[in-house]
Amino acid sequence: MDNLDQNNDALDLSAAMRTELGMLLRQARLNQKKEIGDVAKRLILSPSQVLNLEAGTMDSFHHERRYVH
Repeated sequence: MDNLDQNNDALDLSAAMRTELGMLLRQARLNQKKEIGDVAKRLILSPSQVLNLEAGTMDSFHHERRYVH
């Protein structure tokens, strides 16, 4: 049962960290008067990915691993 509690705590911390990072990214973007598209182009991401990062979610990112041989 301890492992389950530890996993849940780690997931909660991870979600909190994503949310905080998203808020920091949004604040930095707004302070620099940058549009979503500008940031997306600079980070080589899609605008929806930047919006998701700012929201603290990972919905628009692929979760599968890709290997290059």
